[in-house]
Amino acid sequence: MVFKLLEQAGIKLDLDDGPRAAQVDGFSDENLEDLIKIVIVGVGGSGNNTITRLYELGVQGAELIAMNTDAQHLARTKAHRKLLLGKEITQGKGSGGNPEIGYRAAEASAHEIAETIGDADLVFITAGMGNGTGTGAAPVVAKVIKERARHNGRFREPLVVSVVTYPFKNEGKIRIEKAKAGIKALMYYSDTVIIIENDKLLKLVPKLPINAAFRFADEIIARMVKGITETIKLPSMVNIDFADVYSVMHNGGAALIGIGESDSSNRAVDAVKNALENKMLEVEYGSGDRALVHFTVGPDVSLGEINDAMNIVYEKLGEKSEIKWGARIDEDMGKVVRAMVIMTGVKSPHILGGEHALQVGSSMKDNIIAPEPVKPFKSKDGDFDRIFNMISGRPEKKGKELPPYAKRVLDDFLDIA
Repeated sequence: MVFKLLEQAGIKLDLDDGPRAAQVDGFSDENLEDLIKIVIVGVGGSGNNTITRLYELGVQGAELIAMNTDAQHLARTKAHRKLLLGKEITQGKGSGGNPEIGYRAAEASAHEIAETIGDADLVFITAGMGNGTGTGAAPVVAKVIKERARHNGRFREPLVVSVVTYPFKNEGKIRIEKAKAGIKALMYYSDTVIIIENDKLLKLVPKLPINAAFRFADEIIARMVKGITETIKLPSMVNIDFADVYSVMHNGGAALIGIGESDSSNRAVDAVKNALENKMLEVEYGSGDRALVHFTVGPDVSLGEINDAMNIVYEKLGEKSEIKWGARIDEDMGKVVRAMVIMTGVKSPHILGGEHALQVGSSMKDNIIAPEPVKPFKSKDGDFDRIFNMISGRPEKKGKELPPYAKRVLDDFLDIA
């Protein structure tokens, strides 16, 4: 019966021809690998820096696209494709830190944005919030992606996951207010927005000079996006496919990410604990209802170790939560286990205002044509302050060692800096 169903599905099995014997009519192995199109778009200076780092790291299975209003920065960026936004508006000289100009430049280039990205299944948008182009243009890029899919009558809209940085406190109130406005606008047009607090990164590497700290943030984002992409594209011991990622991140709202490593006697559990303790966004645990967990392990890790680690995640989110997990063997990991945890639908009392947190699922309009432009928000007594509260920085804990994953990334980062 099973073989008959497989034949009806167009799958032929030759049991004497090894593990790659299964073939699907009309598709080669290369065609099957290309069925899921993943695009990573860096918008603005910070986003372009992340794209350059991804290009240098080498990410399998994704196209890297850089977009900017600054022609000089764009020329220095390493990417598969580049797009200068709003040439007639900025003459390639940038947005001057004004999100309104970034928005207008992207709006003027909407057709080029749609053609450059094409019909992708998963689009990551990386940008820094608080300046001009990233803050103003990134929401337009997300809107155009969704709008193109609806215009073309696609059965399923592409998944849009935005990964953004939130400014350091010492960058000033004006930049922080711009960042809040940018995040609010971006959440209307993205399925999930992963927010990384720069101050969280600073606590990991407090002795780095400010310029190096910015580049360290680019490094963390690049490795994170690379990890998610290759989780989908590369074969795994326990696979996470695109449908799993879609179910967790579609209309996911605000999200956190944590990455941890351990080579202890209880390494898988400790890796997950490290990931949850060293998350890049301060959130209320229990506020999220979906999670994606991926382990990168050496060849000697047992399923029992992974199962014990997953129990930690279930304790944090609750048994009714939807949790997808997978694991991939990497010989270079040796005895080390790395865990990446992404929780969606979370509420952050520091950025997203706790119970007033903006949730994409309830705010996404049926027709997202011609949204309101990104405008500066006043901080007196409007809804904006109730949705986006200022980050309340916690005092740094003295004597705490650098988490293993951050130490590994920092060591690699310092080698190339």
